[in-house]
Amino acid sequence: MRELSERITRLHAKAAFVRRDALHKWTTGIIARADDLTVIVPEELKPETGKGDAQNWGAEVGTVAMVNRDSLSLAIGVARDMLTYKAAEAGIRCDVITDASGRAELNRSMRRASKQSRFVTRQLRKKGQ
Repeated sequence: MRELSERITRLHAKAAFVRRDALHKWTTGIIARADDLTVIVPEELKPETGKGDAQNWGAEVGTVAMVNRDSLSLAIGVARDMLTYKAAEAGIRCDVITDASGRAELNRSMRRASKQSRFVTRQLRKKGQ
C-alpha cells in the first residue's frame, strides 16, 4: 500500500512539474513577442462553449475548445503572476485588469488581430528583417 501511495505522489509531482514547465514556456514566449502587455483576468472562470453538435461542429468549435482547455489547464493566478514579474524583468509595461463578466472567450476581434499579426510576421520574414 505504501508503494502505491509513493508512486501516486511521484506521478502527481511529475504532472505538477510538466504544468509549471509548460506555463514557463508559454509566458516566456508571450514576453519575448510583447512590447506592452495587458492581462485580463476573469473574477471567476466560466469557459465559453462552442456552437454545434457531434455531427456538425461549426466553424470555431475546435478553436474555442482549445482555448478553454488551455485556460483551464493553466492556473490563472499563477499565469498572471508569472507574466507580471517576467514583464517587469524585461522592462515591459504590464497592466492587469479584472473582468467582472467572468467570461473567458475567443471572440472575432481576437481572431482578426491574430491573423493580422501572423500576416505582418510573414511579410517581415520575406523582407529579411
